Amino acid sequence: MPASLSRDNLVALGGGVLSGAFYLSVLSGIPNAFILAYLAQFPLIFVGLGIGVWASVLAGLAAVVFITSIGGAFDAMSFALFGVAPSILLTKLALLARPHDSQGSETGASEDDFEWYPPGATIMWLTGFGVLIFIATLIVASGHGEGLEAMIREELTLTMGRFLPGYDENLRQSAIETVMPFFPSAFLVFWLVMMVVNAALAQWALVRWNRNLRPTPDITQLELPNILPMAIAAMGITTILGEGGTAYAARNLVVILSTPYFFLGLGVVHVLIRRVASSVLPLVLFYIFLLFLGWPIVMVAGLGFIDHWMGLRQNLNVQGNSEEG
Repeated sequence: MPASLSRDNLVALGGGVLSGAFYLSVLSGIPNAFILAYLAQFPLIFVGLGIGVWASVLAGLAAVVFITSIGGAFDAMSFALFGVAPSILLTKLALLARPHDSQGSETGASEDDFEWYPPGATIMWLTGFGVLIFIATLIVASGHGEGLEAMIREELTLTMGRFLPGYDENLRQSAIETVMPFFPSAFLVFWLVMMVVNAALAQWALVRWNRNLRPTPDITQLELPNILPMAIAAMGITTILGEGGTAYAARNLVVILSTPYFFLGLGVVHVLIRRVASSVLPLVLFYIFLLFLGWPIVMVAGLGFIDHWMGLRQNLNVQGNSEEG
């Protein structure tokens, strides 16, 4: 076996073990260990974008075996579904490319000689993956009696009773009713955003170490298909006209399907900040503001909706070019 291949195998296996350790860190009882759990996909995507898709697959298998040996089969299956499978999908799509011309296929061609799979399409695939998970959950919950909403309320009641036994019962019920309307979609949106964050961190690290296999996508060039708002509108109408479980499912699908517009809105923010500042400090402050407050996410997604129909980024770029001229 060539030395480089052997080294790559070891890196992939090590990445898988590290990923599994991150995922299981919440069981350790260490304060703030959940932060490591949020980064569980980072090693899988890192080895994939730095070595190849096969490395992401190998790392995923290693992570599942590691988690099974320590946390059990259920934890391993959960991570395989929410961590390994989407990480492999993201890596596969991110590394898809075709040569700009016949010369691009020659040995030694640089990454700039290729047309890479659009990041907007990648986000749509990942969103579709989240929709499939939600639909599968609906099917499983259909055998629960009253459906998904009742099942989630029951699980939240048990969880809060176990971890917050000293809380007043009325306060617990009030908290449950507050998060109930959008609980499944909030979970899936957070999962999708964290996956993209892990991918961005992995690509940044690889570029810093000159180990990246592809150039970093430009978020200001993100494009989404025109069919997406039609799907959102259809689910919105179903939410208004439907009742019970149908309205609940449609309402959460509206939120899940709107997630790509959050990334589109970030593209608008990047264009705006590039126009008014030459340093990255304002952008860093914006992301800190976004992380700690949370609610501006809705405004950023709304900005993405507006951009899709009015072309805010194009108008800002045209104005910027005319001012420079």
